[in-house]
Amino acid sequence: MTEQTQKPEAKDPELTLTLKISQINVLLASLDEVPHKYSRSVIDTIQQQANAQVQKLQDNGEISKV
Repeated sequence: MTEQTQKPEAKDPELTLTLKISQINVLLASLDEVPHKYSRSVIDTIQQQANAQVQKLQDNGEISKV
């Protein structure tokens, strides 16, 4: 019997996307329709990254505070 060689686990690379706030809201609404055991971590990550960027835009006066 031959020994099977296993490939090392591939890393999960990160991507940077540029989306409009309205597009992000559509993504979040769509993810909210998926059971949260699958989507919660993605929703949380999007919200954390978006909130930080929205805060900067508000501080710079580029968008109004809601």
